[in-house]
Amino acid sequence: MAEPISLEDIQGIDPATLAKLRQIGINTIEALAATSIRKITDKTDIGPDEAFQIVAKARELVHLKWVTAGELYGKRKSLLQCSADSKKIDAFLG
Repeated sequence: MAEPISLEDIQGIDPATLAKLRQIGINTIEALAATSIRKITDKTDIGPDEAFQIVAKARELVHLKWVTAGELYGKRKSLLQCSADSKKIDAFLG
């Protein structure tokens, strides 16, 4: 089993930035990967470019890929649909 990855393992994050992240409750790489850039910039003095870089690195390390609403909609459109054999019910269900 692989060793867990800690915040210290992310290249380019200095001790001061680590302290700022911990002050707002980000203590694990998974928490950092799931945190919005806006939350980091709103609650710390970390700039948006730096926040974007460290969050992107964390997401890469935990293999977390976000999809846009448009991408998700495209995937849903390609799914098979069942019919209720009623045009009104089908329209209501989408």
